[in-house]
Amino acid sequence: GHWREKDIEVLDVASLAIVHAAGEKQNLDEDDFSYVLHSTFQHGLDVTPWIEQAASPAIAVSALQKEYERYPRPEIRSRIVDALADIEGDEANLALMVIVQDEDVPRVRVAASLAAAERLGSLEVSNVLIRAIDTKGSTSALASLAAVADEYGLPSDVQAYPRSAVRLAVVQRRWRQLRDVVFRQSLSIGASGALTGALYGVFIPFLFLLAQPDYFNESLEFFTLPAWILSGAIAMAIIGGGQGFSSGLVTGIADVIVQEDDSRIQRYVIGSLSGLFYSIYLILFSMMGLLSPVATAQVYIPISILYGLALGVSMTLIIPPIRNPVKTEEEIKRMIVAILIFSTLTIPYTILVYQDQAAETLFSRMIFAIMYPLGIGLAILRKERRGNR
Repeated sequence: GHWREKDIEVLDVASLAIVHAAGEKQNLDEDDFSYVLHSTFQHGLDVTPWIEQAASPAIAVSALQKEYERYPRPEIRSRIVDALADIEGDEANLALMVIVQDEDVPRVRVAASLAAAERLGSLEVSNVLIRAIDTKGSTSALASLAAVADEYGLPSDVQAYPRSAVRLAVVQRRWRQLRDVVFRQSLSIGASGALTGALYGVFIPFLFLLAQPDYFNESLEFFTLPAWILSGAIAMAIIGGGQGFSSGLVTGIADVIVQEDDSRIQRYVIGSLSGLFYSIYLILFSMMGLLSPVATAQVYIPISILYGLALGVSMTLIIPPIRNPVKTEEEIKRMIVAILIFSTLTIPYTILVYQDQAAETLFSRMIFAIMYPLGIGLAILRKERRGNR
């Protein structure tokens, strides 16, 4: 305490190092601990190593509360919340709850709310935040309640609260946290889809050779086999990659929107929309004459939309929720179910759209219906295995 006696308001870094180096011999009382803690904050140093220097947790909490009242800046208040979260005992819990009740800066209040909910349960913290929302319309309280709901869930006996506002806040919070993950997933699955599509495109001429040899021979009169292979690979890489990106993006958005108390069916409903990319391909190529449906547009357009939605459901089955780790056995089961769904529905789609010519195109379509989900599923499993190494 001789520094304080000399009216030195803030210790320099060297002096702080001397005090900390003698840590095992120090058992700082409230005045001394508040002094070094204030100096630590002034220099922007980590306060965590100092907590054990206090004579008791109560002294540490009291000093942190004084610093909290002294500093309005969110950066320092956030560090104080982190320090309180590292201290066990009722004093720290009470200090966190005071911040939960009164703080106006969203990120500080969110941090305090999550720390308090982890210790005291979400019911007490949620009710405090709900009262703040009801009385003050606090945006920071709403953000904090959304964070608690997202991390710990809201108990059934919690006070009445604005469900739609909290739900929207949870979605916004999740999107900020997961958007980079969603885009990385979209690119990864898009790349897998492009590779699978290109592989299928390479074999398209040979599938025609097996199923429609006359068409195969006629086609060779217009372009060479290498040109056919290359054009098929490029076209199907674009289609497969686009569908993969769409599936990765839409299922990622579904994982952001669908919350724990929702039905799992909602994820598949949203995820099915990713298949509209494939529907658009089928419809546009049919209109351009690149596909040759026998049915009229009034028939093949709605059927193509339904068929694309079926592919979207299959992809949603294969792509695991973003927050859930991939489990190999479950992924294999989902992949098999997805292949069965898409390949089974390929039969009525082909019959309804191609009618008396269905037999000529069914073989190649069935190969795609098997290859595409299989390729995506295997890529996900391969990525999971790399991540576990």
